[in-house]
This record gives sequence, structure tokens and C-alpha cells, in this order.
Amino acid sequence: MKVPRLTLLLILSLTVILAPRTAHVSHVTKKISLSDVVDKSHWICFAEYLGPDKEISAGHRFRTLEILLNKMKSRKPTDEFVVVTPRAVANATVQRVHKTTGVHRTPLLCRLTGGAEFPGKTGEKLILFLKEHDEKVVVLTAENAALPASERESVVELVSADLVFTGKVVSIEIAPLKGSRHNFVVKTRVLKVLKGSFEGTHFSFRIHSPSKWQIEVGKVLEVKAQRTRDGYLVDPIQFLR
Repeated sequence: MKVPRLTLLLILSLTVILAPRTAHVSHVTKKISLSDVVDKSHWICFAEYLGPDKEISAGHRFRTLEILLNKMKSRKPTDEFVVVTPRAVANATVQRVHKTTGVHRTPLLCRLTGGAEFPGKTGEKLILFLKEHDEKVVVLTAENAALPASERESVVELVSADLVFTGKVVSIEIAPLKGSRHNFVVKTRVLKVLKGSFEGTHFSFRIHSPSKWQIEVGKVLEVKAQRTRDGYLVDPIQFLR
């Protein structure tokens, strides 16, 4: 029996409409510098790649050889750990959101400019820039947020060249910065340098809320500033200690 062409086209159209739709995973990629990656990292370590994890999909197992920076709060660095990429986390989120709401998402991914290929070959040693994720895994701070072992000294210099000084707060000004929540600038007069070197007489840094971090004009602070390629980074949580 010959099926009329119009009927056949109608059947095909219904098949396309009724077929289950899968989440369309697409990404917007933003290139960021090493100093940005360092600023965003909770944990920087020198580690050896052991191979894919057997239980966690898209997970890669590493063994810690040296910890270069540790700002993690909810978990402690371990000898062996599992790393997933931001892309894997974004993909899982896209699939979950689409399944529950039917809404497609286009996540923003950051990629380290000049980063090493991740995860590399089994036995290869990499410097990893990581963020806390959950109890089982940590996640790369950005796509390919890894450097070869040959870059160790430059990374150590970048994360360890801290400045510590006592300073008196001389002013607190509102200075909004596009894309940032840190819209107050605290200006201090440097009284004494305790570690590192600083040639200026005044040091300024941004914070979100002076009252939250108990900072006021006239108060003397001990300030620890972490060196970055673009200047210094001050974590205001230190002022609550």
C-alpha cells in the first residue's frame, strides 16, 4: 500500500516534535590571567596524575607532592584527591536544569591563558589551581588551570611574596567598581613593614563592607597582603581574628 506523500510528511513532523529533547550544552569562554586564577584559587598544589577515577564520572585522580597555597575552609588537602573540570560541572548543571525545567542554559567558563593540557598523561606532574566543590572532589579554578612542573618557581614566587605591615586607617571612601561588590576603598598610612618590602607611605585596598570587617578611620591594623602579578590582594577576613 502506497502512503500518500502528505501523510508521510505529517508523520515525520510529529516524530520530530514528540521525540525527547536533550539538553543543548554550549559554553561562553572567557580567557583569564594567571594572577586571576591565583586570586580565585582555594588550593594550589604540585601533584602527580594517577589516572581517571573509577567511581566519579569525568573525575581525575591526583597525588599531592607539595602544597603551595591552602585557603580551603570546609575540607583539608589530602594525599590523594579527585579533580573535575569546570566544564564537567557546568555540563552536569545544564542537564539537571533542563531535565527539571526544560530550560536551556549557556554557562560561562573561564580558561587560563597559556594553561597546560589537563589532565595530561599518567605519571605527569602538574601545578594545579583548585577550588572547593564538595566532599568527594575539588574543581579546577578555570579550564586548563594547570601549569607544567617547570613553572613551579614562578608560581611559588607569585603566591609567597606577601607583604605584612601595621597601618593606620586614614580614610574609607565609596568608589564603585563595575562587576565588583568591593565598593569601599580603605586607605592606610604604613607605620611599620613586618614582612616583605614596600617603598610607599600609604597602602589602599578594596573591601565589601567596613562595618562587617570592623574597620574604621583611626584604627591601627596589621595587614597581610598577598602578592599577585597585578599588585596585592587583601583578604578582609584577617581583620576578624
